[in-house]
Amino acid sequence: MKVKNMHNRSLTMDYKTILLGACHSYGMMMTNSSMANTTASLTHLIKMSEPFYTTIIMAIMGKMNFNWKILLVMSLIIATAIGSEPMSDVQSSIVGILFALASNMCYSLRNIGTKYFFPEDSSESKTTVAGFAAISFGGLLSLVPVWISSLSWFNTIQLSQMKLQNLVL
Repeated sequence: MKVKNMHNRSLTMDYKTILLGACHSYGMMMTNSSMANTTASLTHLIKMSEPFYTTIIMAIMGKMNFNWKILLVMSLIIATAIGSEPMSDVQSSIVGILFALASNMCYSLRNIGTKYFFPEDSSESKTTVAGFAAISFGGLLSLVPVWISSLSWFNTIQLSQMKLQNLVL
């Protein structure tokens, strides 16, 4: 049985895995921020253009030929997303749109990194369950600075509230 070999196998955490995890985690965080700032339908409409982002980044890297039709389709999707919002009853913000666009960039970089950072003959493929777990753990590690900064931000708010309470009393 190969169960014993499966449990003894370990994945290395290198900077590439942490970088891919950061792209994944920050992409998810920006998607959620976009949905908090604007409608979910607008967020998903913009996120439909993620394959076009991947294509453009790959063309910039020289991995494929650039086609102007791709840029035209992507600009039409973004223009449709922005133009469809005035007809909606819900107010949206440009910040939500920017979060959705940044999320597309993060996910595209993650997809390209997964394909080109690790060669096909590698024993530690990042498209397996164990590889995805390593990327997820790398993403968790990449969120530590965000948590530390948010804790200091909350401490600042609490100190200012305590000072305000002391002034009122």
